[in-house]
Amino acid sequence: MLAQMIRAGRLDRPFYESLLFDQYATGNAVVMIIIAGILPQLWPFSPVGAAFAILTSILRALLVTAAVWAAATYIFKRHGNHRATFRMVGFANVAFFPLVPAGQDCSGWWHFSSVPFGSSSRSGPWSVPSSILITRRTASSPQPACSAGTCRSFFSSSARMPTYRLDLSYDGSGFHGYARQPTVRTVQGELEAALARILEPVDTVVAGRTDAGVHARQQVVSFSTGKPVDPDRLARSLTKLLAPEIVVYAAERAPEDFSARFSATRRTYRYRVLNSPHPDPLRRATTWHVRAPLDLVAMNRAVGHLVGEHDFASFCRRREGASTVRTVLSASWSDRSGILELEIAGTAFCHQMVRSVVAFSVEVGRGRIEPDSTPQVLRARDRNRARGAAPPHGLVLWHVDY
Repeated sequence: MLAQMIRAGRLDRPFYESLLFDQYATGNAVVMIIIAGILPQLWPFSPVGAAFAILTSILRALLVTAAVWAAATYIFKRHGNHRATFRMVGFANVAFFPLVPAGQDCSGWWHFSSVPFGSSSRSGPWSVPSSILITRRTASSPQPACSAGTCRSFFSSSARMPTYRLDLSYDGSGFHGYARQPTVRTVQGELEAALARILEPVDTVVAGRTDAGVHARQQVVSFSTGKPVDPDRLARSLTKLLAPEIVVYAAERAPEDFSARFSATRRTYRYRVLNSPHPDPLRRATTWHVRAPLDLVAMNRAVGHLVGEHDFASFCRRREGASTVRTVLSASWSDRSGILELEIAGTAFCHQMVRSVVAFSVEVGRGRIEPDSTPQVLRARDRNRARGAAPPHGLVLWHVDY
């Protein structure tokens, strides 16, 4: 019976819910408010945050439903159905209109409207009884007079948490890459453990995941937390816990939609080759030693063909379902007192792409591959044509642009 007293409104977005409160609906209304309060919050939350959101949403749903039911019962009994609808809307706007404390999200603003008796709440042949329609605002709806990040929904325990950006550098020699792994030491694992110790457990997003042994001069990480953060103090605390292998040299609050990965517009890598008859023990952790003399002019001709958008399948370690089409913005070799250095920049790179370009370039420099054969290697989409990958320790993530 209660199910027949509630009519569900249209969905504006996957988690933007519409609820129709019929004048006699109570039991099912509780469930519907809980759903509307929880679903918008699960997307950005960690399991701990999601559990907290569920508990607070249930509590608020019960309180709101009880208040709406009591007010509706009183007004509907005292006044006629049609008049009661608009009086109920006025009560809802006064009693349950969204609060506006600082630090929350305008996307959580809710709109109250009504559907009088005999009218239809949507295009179609059927009509909906007098009800209160509670609809979450969409991007096309008029927004309240507040700036981004300053509004919250009454039904939302925390619409969106503040986002922070960390700039860090690290020596990758002692790590099995950046990405977190359950049984080995990684940069992300160490960083997130330190963040959990200082703030709370958080999930980080990184500009570029580096392989085992690869270094970073400027790596960028973003994360969200509901804890109060002093960026300068956070950077110092992280460095104290992670140095000397990892140094966080900058921290700041970022724009709400900032992502270290998806907001990046350019990533620059550098690879160093020690081209000399003898190795240098002081540079062994940051350079690849190649004894044979290399032709720098030929190497530059070879990498010049890589600039632009191409399918780099010949230079990438393929991953199931992942595209190997990338855009290289610049690529060149230079001689820095016996250290040959490749600087290559692009919007993004696929797995082992830069190291494969280095290995291919060295083969060209040795005279084993024609420098103008690069277009044919690209078209072949054959990993073997690029001659494998150079060692990881010569590679540095140099800079990330936003």
